[in-house]
Amino acid sequence: MIFRPAKLRQGSGNGDPADGLCLMQMVDWFAGQESVSDHPACASPALCAVGIQLNDMATDTQRQMLWPLVWQLLDSRDPAAEQLRAEYIVREVVHRLVAPAFAKIDLPRHAEALRAARTMQEIEVAARAAEAAAMAALAAARAAARAAARAAEAAGVVWAAALAQWRAARAAVRAARAAWAVWHELRAIFTEAIALGRHGEADPVYESRAMELQRILQSAE
Repeated sequence: MIFRPAKLRQGSGNGDPADGLCLMQMVDWFAGQESVSDHPACASPALCAVGIQLNDMATDTQRQMLWPLVWQLLDSRDPAAEQLRAEYIVREVVHRLVAPAFAKIDLPRHAEALRAARTMQEIEVAARAAEAAAMAALAAARAAARAAARAAEAAGVVWAAALAQWRAARAAVRAARAAWAVWHELRAIFTEAIALGRHGEADPVYESRAMELQRILQSAE
């Protein structure tokens, strides 16, 4: 059934779909629950934990792109696939999101170690080593920045402040673009993890809920 969807919102809503629900609350509502929860009994706990983060870290535009996942998350609870899904999410996040981040901050050896890690133990060891290296690099960068600031102040370089502002603005733009890319990659990983187990099974409640939502939204206009 095709209908105009309600708004997915950041954080938990008040339980009324007319006012918007978060991704996991919407799953619970379509499962037939009257008092909705963001930890629906019908959904995989591993997927639920990631789904909450995916919903809340999104921009409003991104969040509305999560609607197709509502149907896939219905009846996704599958104990036989829970460990498989959890490990898949961890591994893919490390390989596709964390490792490239270390490559960008000039720690290629650690990026490669993260990409090569396959088991959860290997990932933990590689992650601890990468974190320690990143903290050391951050400390060195802070020391260099303080030294540069003192040098600029001593030299009375007026344009240094303007230059710093321009660099900060450029960094903010780059960060926004990076955040958009990271979110989309995480959504892809999340969708792939759903497919590893049972998902989107026929639910007799769904059709009646879809019609009910249509009526709710029309009456709210």
